[in-house]
Amino acid sequence: MTIRTRRLVRALVAGWVSWLLVPGFLAGCGDDGAVPGPQYALTIDEPLSSTTDLAEATLSGDGFVPPGSVCPDPGCSIGGVAPVFGQLGAYALGWRNEADGATGTLQLRWICNCGGDAPFWIGRIPLVPGPNRITVTMTAGAYEQSASVTVTRR
Repeated sequence: MTIRTRRLVRALVAGWVSWLLVPGFLAGCGDDGAVPGPQYALTIDEPLSSTTDLAEATLSGDGFVPPGSVCPDPGCSIGGVAPVFGQLGAYALGWRNEADGATGTLQLRWICNCGGDAPFWIGRIPLVPGPNRITVTMTAGAYEQSASVTVTRR
């Protein structure tokens, strides 16, 4: 999947449109798509700017594929356009703003066509004035990964 396509899909997911549109366009033609153990690594994409006047930062990144995840129709879609969303195994994904101790949860979305890209997340994180070190942590069974980024609010 190209970076442009991935960003488009992230934008759709951020608008909560994809969950409403995608299921009706999927076609089945694969194996059970079971995925063994975690793949990929938890990341945070660099924000467009590390300094902002806004009260929140929109951050995104990749997660890992938790054990027990299933890709129902790997590689199959109508006209090669519709993404196939995988069913993720049990996981917890959250953020913490070290500047004020605020926390929240995030959701992963996994487009698993053609062997699958890493599952991705996107979220709005409240900021306080000054440097805000944001840490995102993902846990699935015995696996845990964290990533951090700093965004400064003027």
